[in-house]
Amino acid sequence: MIALGACIIGSSSIKTWQIIKLLGTSKSLWQWKTLYGLKISFLGGYALAFGLLLHEQAHWLGLLTSVVFFLGALFVLLSVSVFYQTLEALMLAQANYVSEQARAEEALESLYHLKQNQMERIHYEKMLGIQQLVAGIAHEFNNSINFIHGNLEHLEGHLADVLKVVHYYEHIPDHSPALDGIDLAFINIDILNIIRSIRHGSVRTQNLVAALKDFSRLDESAQKVVSLHQGLESTMALINSQLQADANGKPTIEVVRDYGEIPPIDCEPAAINQVFMHLLTNAIDALRTNAFMARQDLDQPKRITLSTRLVQDGWVSIQIADTGCGMTSATQALMFDPFFTTKPVGHGTGLGLAISYQIVRRHGGFIQCQSALGQGTTITVHLPINRTAAARVSPRIGLRGMAET
Repeated sequence: MIALGACIIGSSSIKTWQIIKLLGTSKSLWQWKTLYGLKISFLGGYALAFGLLLHEQAHWLGLLTSVVFFLGALFVLLSVSVFYQTLEALMLAQANYVSEQARAEEALESLYHLKQNQMERIHYEKMLGIQQLVAGIAHEFNNSINFIHGNLEHLEGHLADVLKVVHYYEHIPDHSPALDGIDLAFINIDILNIIRSIRHGSVRTQNLVAALKDFSRLDESAQKVVSLHQGLESTMALINSQLQADANGKPTIEVVRDYGEIPPIDCEPAAINQVFMHLLTNAIDALRTNAFMARQDLDQPKRITLSTRLVQDGWVSIQIADTGCGMTSATQALMFDPFFTTKPVGHGTGLGLAISYQIVRRHGGFIQCQSALGQGTTITVHLPINRTAAARVSPRIGLRGMAET
């Protein structure tokens, strides 16, 4: 038993020495060294008891046992004290860790909100500049085109009178020989075609100015009840040129409209139109990228589908689907992060989708994304018809979509 006890104490002493080396300069180092000294004393006691038995000096064992019991009691007291202080230090360290982690998370959240505020400030300044620019352009264009369009009827009437006079002189026997070299019939038809072309161009310009004004909503308050279909069409009018084929081999992009019966919604029209602009521009870019990467697949449709639906009481959805290059799951996970972009340097800021996400969220809505590489992308924007109703309805889908992309 003496040998077994000595082995146990020896093993415990080795572990205690390892703890002493781990503690380094800790405040509790002296206590562990005291424990180590007591364990060495125990080993000495076991060795002394073994020697007394060998030399038949058993009458000294009583005194030795008393000393060992005293040292054992002291060892137990010191062990409990050391373990208590060690546990207290561990709990304090854990509390400090939890506190530091909470502060770190709070700092990260503050940094995130600061980043979002900076992004929204950049967007606000950008939109303010765009609105002022559009206001000036729309005003100048509107004045000029109204002047042209308003005088077309007078010009057409005056030219008709002039042609009548020329036609009258043409049938006078002694008319000027200069009239013989003029094809008055052709001029008559051509003038009508020219006026018709000018009128068509002026009407198109008037429609473009109206689309610009509707897109930026310069003449309206920030929030009002509007038609989403009108906003979609105004945005489409502004990007119509990007849908056409060009000499560089870019194919024509087909736009399919699948509008449902949806009521007007309470929103900020200019901001929602910005969302449409960002999503449609991304869809066009995806189709252009797809056309470039798979130019040999000429039969693949280049199509954007616009769909609107009344999805549930108080909510509408706007879906923009393209047959473009699609996205990987990794890209979808980052697509709404500020400054994230898959475009080459100089071709995108990475703010479009992040701004769109913030705008939709500010309206109490959320965005879904479904995409697969090579299979196109479908972005669905869910918006409440009324913001007050949105506060009472809790969507079952996350703010960014089914997978929180």
